[in-house]
Amino acid sequence: MIARVGIAGLVALLCGQAALAGTITVVPSTELRNSEGTFRCALFKNKEGYPTQHLKATYRVTAPITQARSVCVFKDVPAGTYALTVLHDENDNETMDNHQTGMPLEGFGSSNDADAGLVTPPTYADAAFTVTEADQKLSLLIRYAQP
Repeated sequence: MIARVGIAGLVALLCGQAALAGTITVVPSTELRNSEGTFRCALFKNKEGYPTQHLKATYRVTAPITQARSVCVFKDVPAGTYALTVLHDENDNETMDNHQTGMPLEGFGSSNDADAGLVTPPTYADAAFTVTEADQKLSLLIRYAQP
């Protein structure tokens, strides 16, 4: 009997935590270089695939660009630790294009404005932030290596 109550309590606690969710709104802190392509945002629950393998992201949002501005909105994100990466995909090919030297040709950014350099991507730990049940707005810098 005690074991059943303990398990039921644990299940109720876990279900209650899963119900805590918020909306994350992602906004570039400055205008994008142009209005071409799309603005892609990827939210990772863990470091697997972060930041370059967007298909491994827990949540992905693609947003249109109008007058060099865009916004990604993630709804009902459960509370926890995440890291965000964004891409101004100017040619809309769903991937970051790089110069033969490895330098990015399109705009990119990460939560916490984490930046390890133009050739080395930021780490999950540097970009990690906490999502609570409250709505959050993330304003981040979009970097362009090439003019």
